[in-house]
Amino acid sequence: MSDKAILFHFGALGDLLISLPCIRLLKSIGYEVTLVASFPQALLLKELFEVDRAIDSCSSFLLDIYTDKAKEVLKNYSKIFIFSKSNTPELSKTLKEKAIDFEVVHTYPSKEISNYKYQLIQLLEKLSLSFDKNSILNHYKFCFKPFPRLDSLLDVKRPFISKIISVHLGSGSEVKNLPLSGLKSYIEAIDNLYRPKWFFITGPAESKERKKFVDIISSENKDRVRLLDTLPLLSLLKYIKSSSLFIGNDSGISHLAAFCGVKSVLCFGPTNPKIWAPPFKWVKVILSKKKCVPCIDYHKCVDRDCMKEISLEELILATQEFIG
Repeated sequence: MSDKAILFHFGALGDLLISLPCIRLLKSIGYEVTLVASFPQALLLKELFEVDRAIDSCSSFLLDIYTDKAKEVLKNYSKIFIFSKSNTPELSKTLKEKAIDFEVVHTYPSKEISNYKYQLIQLLEKLSLSFDKNSILNHYKFCFKPFPRLDSLLDVKRPFISKIISVHLGSGSEVKNLPLSGLKSYIEAIDNLYRPKWFFITGPAESKERKKFVDIISSENKDRVRLLDTLPLLSLLKYIKSSSLFIGNDSGISHLAAFCGVKSVLCFGPTNPKIWAPPFKWVKVILSKKKCVPCIDYHKCVDRDCMKEISLEELILATQEFIG
């Protein structure tokens, strides 16, 4: 019978996917993994067989931990991990008060290191496993592979009649998004070269202006444009996986595309790609030409216009390199 580990992760989709190599490491050494997280994304990892059990972070299970039931609901877990931006998350205080052993994996690097690598190193140390920091990504390659069961689960088939380019129009912060004017110029240039099919991905975080933008593109290319708005994550994966190329920014959907193994071009401005970009060979990063990027704290930025200086030429060249 395998040992059981429970992971508490209250971050957004991208934050959770950055922690996926840690989940895979635990699975590889024999742990049965339960994930407590926002349910759409926790359920996705359960559906993809990345975790054994998914629990909604808004469920009564988590509430019970703040009561006298805590030891009872956690008694079967030999390892308890809290993934948190804070070194002292609120949940840790509760577990300390109840004398329950746990470990915190910090999810916000203070220095320039891949967050994927940063978290994996912490977990290896906490598990007392030996490793070489310089070759960790190579030694633990299995932690960084595309979703292994995705093709069979979704029966994904890519049409040969056309190239398909998926574009994520937004992110959790408007300052990280490509300006629509630059994006339109890119689409026009690539459309003239390849006449591809376009999938435009939007969700609750995207503005009405960005969804209206898709209507404009669609009116010009009616048969080759599809809006994918607020799809269930597993359904969205099917469209992304069938694509020839994914275009995005620093967002959870970009990390999702990376784990699909799809060639991806990601545009970064305020955030540091050396920390936040997926560290995969099929991902190419284009950084804004603005001298002040990346920001120390983009939330305090007054101009908030660094994404205007993403090179259209670099974006077009990267597209050509990836799809021919």
